[in-house]
Amino acid sequence: MADNKELVLNSNEPLTSQKPKKVVHIEMFRAGPQISSTGQKMMFTEQDLDQVVGTYSPERHEAPLIIGHDQTDSTPALGWVKIFGEKEKLYGVT
Repeated sequence: MADNKELVLNSNEPLTSQKPKKVVHIEMFRAGPQISSTGQKMMFTEQDLDQVVGTYSPERHEAPLIIGHDQTDSTPALGWVKIFGEKEKLYGVT
């Protein structure tokens, strides 16, 4: 792992001091009850996350990394998801 120099976003260290970075894991979603931006209550299972991981294709459509739930065409992307990974949580890897 030392050669890969993985860094996890949301650590206590400022991003500007996290150099060099090759891979950044960003937690994007968790299995369990969720409330949508419109207030709708929904339940997502680990199998739902497995489906996202198994069907994601950045060649077809790359998912943008944005802050918050609302996205418009003018919302700036902070990065782009290359792959998803999960273990009860959905991670985007840039």
